[in-house]
This record gives sequence, structure tokens and C-alpha cells, in this order.
Amino acid sequence: DAAGAQRELLARHGDGVTAVSLEPAGSAAPWPSIDALPAAPVGPIAPRAADDAAVLTYTSGTMGQAKGVVTSHGNLAFQLRAIRQVMRNDERSSSVSILPLSHLFEITAGFLGVLHGGGRICYCSSLLPAEVIDAMRAHRATCMTVVPLFLELIRSAIRSDVARKSPLRRRLFSLLMRLSL
Repeated sequence: DAAGAQRELLARHGDGVTAVSLEPAGSAAPWPSIDALPAAPVGPIAPRAADDAAVLTYTSGTMGQAKGVVTSHGNLAFQLRAIRQVMRNDERSSSVSILPLSHLFEITAGFLGVLHGGGRICYCSSLLPAEVIDAMRAHRATCMTVVPLFLELIRSAIRSDVARKSPLRRRLFSLLMRLSL
């Protein structure tokens, strides 16, 4: 239970730890919502040149050998401006994320792009289509960054579900798919 988890956390790390819930303010979570935390004061920001390194990510090696890739501050700033024009994230944006933060597309579009616009991010712990869809519903997702493999998983899940339906429903689905194209 959540109260037990909070007691265990405090027992391990002492009273200096503040536990917060990632659920929105007003939810039934036993801990204060992260939304209720006050903003930290902004300290001095060290000047950075556009070509200074900002992020080091590691490729999976799908196109060759795995390697580290340096992304500069200028690259991130450019990507944020471009993402902002396409995604139009704002404080009403709610994103469900399934990509790891080690994925550069997730860092820029799924994380920085959403936060830069003032939106919220829910990190889904499962790649099962039904669970991702449940998270999208629960968090009222307005945007999501995905890769083609995820879209194929969703399409396969839909096709499997339709295949189990009656012949009439399968024909209706087929007709609606043709009409949508």
C-alpha cells in the first residue's frame, strides 16, 4: 500500500526525504501532489555557447556499431523551436510517453518539448497496447511521441481484436477502414 511505501522510504532515507505523488493535485494519492510543490528559486545560469555539449546519448547500433552522440545546446534549441511549431504544446498538453529518456527523440519531442510548452508527461511502464491506451485515457493524453514499431503494435492489436468479432462486425470494420482512407 502507498502508506507502507512511504514509511519504508522514510525508514531507508531519513526524515530529510520528501515523498510526492506524480498524480495531479486533488487525486486520492496519500502523498502531496508534485503540482503542489513550490518552484525552486532560479539561480545564476552559466553561459553556454551553441556548440557546447548539452547531452550525450548512446545509439543502439541498429545502423552499425553502437556509439555515443553529442548533442549541442544549439541542436537542442533548434529542435525545441521546430517541435514547438509542429506540436503546439501548452499548459493544457498531457503526454503519455513510452520511449526511454535515453532516446534522443524522447528527450527533445517527448520531454523537453512538452515541458517547454508547460505540459505534463506520464511515463507508461508498459508497452502493451491495452495498458498504453488505458494510460492515455486516464491521463487524458493530448499528444504522444512514438516510433513506427509502436504504431505497428497498435495496428496488430486492433487487427487481432477485430478478427475475434462476428463476421458482421468484421465487414463493418473493413467498410469503415476503406471509408477513412
